[in-house]
Amino acid sequence: MYYSVFDEEKKLKSRVLSCLFIVVGGLALILSGINWFIHENYVFSVALAGFSACSLGLLFRQFDSQLSWEATKKDEYCFEQRIVEVYIFYLSGLVVWGCIISRIDSGLLFWTLLLSSIYYFLLGVRQGAKWSGILLLAISSLMYWKLQFGQFNPNMIVNYVASFISIWAISHYYEKHRQISTNGLKRLALRDPLTSTLNRLALEQDFARYIQDDDSVHLIAFDIDYFKKVNDTYGHLAGDSVLKQVASRLQAIAGDSSVYRLGGEEFCVLAVNYSPQEVASMAETIRKDIADVPFEVDGLEVALSTSAGIAKSQQTRSLDSLSREADELLYQAKLAGRNRVYMAH
Repeated sequence: MYYSVFDEEKKLKSRVLSCLFIVVGGLALILSGINWFIHENYVFSVALAGFSACSLGLLFRQFDSQLSWEATKKDEYCFEQRIVEVYIFYLSGLVVWGCIISRIDSGLLFWTLLLSSIYYFLLGVRQGAKWSGILLLAISSLMYWKLQFGQFNPNMIVNYVASFISIWAISHYYEKHRQISTNGLKRLALRDPLTSTLNRLALEQDFARYIQDDDSVHLIAFDIDYFKKVNDTYGHLAGDSVLKQVASRLQAIAGDSSVYRLGGEEFCVLAVNYSPQEVASMAETIRKDIADVPFEVDGLEVALSTSAGIAKSQQTRSLDSLSREADELLYQAKLAGRNRVYMAH
């Protein structure tokens, strides 16, 4: 498993989730016994016992593997998230069911006020808002229905709804700004501040993930030819401008998520699940674009070129060894006259 600067946050969340599964699952088991032996509500008791078993199963699953609790792409959820959504549906259904069959003086209704925070913690902003809205609608409808039988008074309904919405709003505000802060920190940690391309840390993480998934990976190492002359002739600010323009062209051709700046005038591209011919064509397209289209520096057009070396990963090969091979091929391209692409055969 590759290192992540956010591992500690994930570990903390994992520990909190473990405690949640233990507490909620244990409480469900106790209530199951009470409903079976005291209230003789056998169906509800079995449902509670099933929920307790689900909590235990999720607890062991979390120990066995790293669960992914947040969406990785818009409208796309991993398998573990589906499991958690089912768990949330089960929990919410039990709470609503308990409110239906219990008397108002049992106090079960007050437990629903905690669910909104649990939704946001487990599912994030979007799903937390959805489930909170569904729960509020369900409980409000239930309270209105029981109002017809004199079990509620209007003031109690108003106070409950106001309390729920207040907790909902606080949970939403906190989780939304937490995600914004986390995304900002990730950007600072994984992006190059000058060119906004991904950096070496991001390269290490992405490469480890691709290898773990048995993906075919080519690494294309690029180096701008005679870049020092740009800094010496036009100044370092002009050099920074050229680096930004080079990065922009690389991203336009290879994609933002595939371009990394390694330092100075060195960039690389991770080409995942491409054939050798496609990778060579991509590298040649980049080389030709940089060589054929001049760069604008302080109102002047500056012609540049780049050399590239391409290496292919093997399942047992480390990123360091792959980078060394790509650098060696890049060096050979430089010795051969620059402005060319060399690829391992």
